[in-house]
Amino acid sequence: MTKNTGCAGCKSQSAENKENNIKMLVSFFPILKAEYRELKKAELESEKVFKELFPDNATVDLGLLKAVYQYQRLKIDISK
Repeated sequence: MTKNTGCAGCKSQSAENKENNIKMLVSFFPILKAEYRELKKAELESEKVFKELFPDNATVDLGLLKAVYQYQRLKIDISK
């Protein structure tokens, strides 16, 4: 059994720590471990793009698109 640290562990981390932000996003959205095409900011509100990336999801959750976009931006920032 693991100890649940909740949000206290996240709150103590600096928002500037991009590697920690990536770990936090992946813990909340395990789907980010998959590879997706690079998203453009203009596509974040598109149901069509959502269905393209997540064809098996019955309900449209644009928060998933935003999580993928943010994850991609963080990965790009770290690689620079």
